[in-house]
Amino acid sequence: MDSLKVNNSVKTKKGSGNENKKVGYLKNRSKRERRGALRMPEKQGKIVRRTLSIDYGNYSYLKMKSKKKNKRNNSYGTQPTMGDFRNNKTTNRKPNLKKETYRIQKDKDKEKDKEKEKEKEKEKEKEKEKEKEKEKEKEKEKEKKKKEKENKIEKDKTKEKEKEKKNKKEIKIVKKKLKNQKKKQKKKPFRKKFFFPKRKRLVVKKRNKVHKGKDLYTLREINFRSTSRFQKPRNNELEEIEDLLLLPSIYELDNREKNLLWRYREYLTTRRNGLAKFLLCVNFENENEINEVRRMLKKFPPIDMVTSLELLSKNCKSTFARRYAVEFLMKCPDKELLLYLLQIVQGLRYEEDEKNSPLVQFLITRALKNPILANFFYWYVGNERKDIAYPIFGLTHLQFAKKCLEKTTSHNYLKNIQLQESLISNLKEVSYQANKFSKNRTKNIQNLKTLIQNSEPSLCNFEKKVPLPLNPLKLVNGIDPNSVYIFKSALSPIKFTFKTTNDSQVQNTNKKSTNSGNKQAGEFPVIFKRGDDLRQDQLIIQLIKLMDNLLKKDNLDLEFTFYDVLANSPEVGMVEFVQAKSLGSVLKDNNGKLSQYLKKLHPDKTTNYGFSPQIMENYLRSCAGYSIVTYLLGIGDRHLDNLMITPDGKIIHIDFGYILGRDPKPLPPPMKVCKEMVEVMGGMKSENYKYFKKLCIQAYNILRKHTHLIINLLTLMIDANIPDIDHDPQESITKMAKRFNYKMTNEQASHFIDEIIDESVNALFAKVVEKFHSWAQYCKNIFIF
Repeated sequence: MDSLKVNNSVKTKKGSGNENKKVGYLKNRSKRERRGALRMPEKQGKIVRRTLSIDYGNYSYLKMKSKKKNKRNNSYGTQPTMGDFRNNKTTNRKPNLKKETYRIQKDKDKEKDKEKEKEKEKEKEKEKEKEKEKEKEKEKEKEKKKKEKENKIEKDKTKEKEKEKKNKKEIKIVKKKLKNQKKKQKKKPFRKKFFFPKRKRLVVKKRNKVHKGKDLYTLREINFRSTSRFQKPRNNELEEIEDLLLLPSIYELDNREKNLLWRYREYLTTRRNGLAKFLLCVNFENENEINEVRRMLKKFPPIDMVTSLELLSKNCKSTFARRYAVEFLMKCPDKELLLYLLQIVQGLRYEEDEKNSPLVQFLITRALKNPILANFFYWYVGNERKDIAYPIFGLTHLQFAKKCLEKTTSHNYLKNIQLQESLISNLKEVSYQANKFSKNRTKNIQNLKTLIQNSEPSLCNFEKKVPLPLNPLKLVNGIDPNSVYIFKSALSPIKFTFKTTNDSQVQNTNKKSTNSGNKQAGEFPVIFKRGDDLRQDQLIIQLIKLMDNLLKKDNLDLEFTFYDVLANSPEVGMVEFVQAKSLGSVLKDNNGKLSQYLKKLHPDKTTNYGFSPQIMENYLRSCAGYSIVTYLLGIGDRHLDNLMITPDGKIIHIDFGYILGRDPKPLPPPMKVCKEMVEVMGGMKSENYKYFKKLCIQAYNILRKHTHLIINLLTLMIDANIPDIDHDPQESITKMAKRFNYKMTNEQASHFIDEIIDESVNALFAKVVEKFHSWAQYCKNIFIF
């Protein structure tokens, strides 16, 4: 052990220069001495860390740690075994320290894995606890809902009991009043049995509720003899009556609501729409009530078109009320009847007596006196005569034909109608044969020309003059084959130009001639459509004409340009051709500016905008009129190809495939007023734009006065097989009624429509949709045709 030297300084490393220094020699020593030399000294229980370098066979071995635990690095030292010094004679062998370090790391990894498993188990336990908490919360919510339902049922029961008590009190008050009246009289009072006979208890239905009470007939009998009809309604009752008067005619009144209106019928005489609601709440099976109605009709103001149309609707089934409506229609002139003839014909659906209906007799007698009425009456009834659910249309069709044959003056009406039917059947065959063989449009146009020239009987020159179904004042000689044209569309509509006679002598007072300045004399172009139902377009154009008539009565002319539409059947129809260009094509040809197009046609350097002021006036008025009308009627699918502009600068809307709020495009603007249209006015800060807004506000406030009339016209068209109304009639009509905002004042309505115009001009998503539409049209024009 004396020869063994211990180095307490720094450890020796290979290549450090201290390799050849021999600190101690273990040669010629026993095994015990070697073991003792490798042990680390201990002092008073403390561990002393020392480095021991041993030179053996020109190699140094390093013993680093003691057997006991070190406080600094929390590790245990390992002593070298005799296997390290087994081959003393070999000089090239080294100890395998890598295995020991690998073993230590492996142990540490195992400990880490165990810790991770413990953490995962804890997380799983937490998730289970959360699931249990959620289940408890769900159970609590179910218990709360059950308690709420029980509380609602109890409240409903208490309310029903209170209302029954109120009804009983009212009946007692009425009885007391009757007793006091009898005491004043000299005659002896009758017994109670005669005044209040016993009647069976019936169930009176309320809105979303059912309760038992007195018979409706007994309550009305009491109110009829009492003086309550002269009293004014209370505040709650007055609010309810006003709401009932503002309800559209599509809603049916409950028994309770009818009883309330009957009770305060004297108050209804002061209201504008009181007569229609009063007649709807009458029980016409009771003679006393009929006598009361006859007495009350003298107090009401005279009936108007709004109430007469409401009495011809589906909800009114009494013949007395419907005859009263027909009596008013008898006083109307022919011009006014033409505006409402489409809806009056649809009112035939709800007549109970099909053979002796007063409405049928009225329409036939008026049609026999006027050829224009006869023409449109025949085609309106003819569209519905194939409907099996309503055989009244077929019967009226036969009655009208018989009456025409009886009178010599009206015998010509049948001949003209037969000529019209033969003309339409010939046009059907020609359009079918032209598009039958090839899909090339140019070849089809050439086939069409040859078919017209070689047809028998000849379509170029008719044997007899035929009044056009669209406008019976126009007499037609034949068709010009050179001006025939087939449009780019899936149904391939055809444009026919008819030769007219005595065109200068015809004067249509009911409407403006749309193309009188643009058409040549003796020509009338018409678009013939096969396979398309035009009844929806026919309805919208009729409503726009009516709105224009209402605006002109208030001295506001918005320069509408109309084109006639007539559905000859559910699959065939005719449309008047208007010489105008679409805004999309005009913008393409003029670098995206409408003002350049108007400058070319009507230049005027005196103005700031470069064209005549009359053209600007036409443009502003037509834009305002169509923007308000399309907003109120909820017309959708508006794009630059649906908007047309005439050479006079007037805007026209065409193609009314989506109405009453329906639109195939997502997030459409409320009005179609794009920035390209506003740029013609001079921008949003110009005076022309302010004038445009002023016209819109005036038109909106005028048409709001006639909301009930427009709603009643649409309610009569519920069963007319119009697709956008058949989808959901009640919701579609209520949505349209909300657009009128009839409960607002004029100031509130003007502020409302001002915001909508600005919103529609600044709509960003509409621009994106317009670009997609233009790309789709471009691809369609390339690949389809």
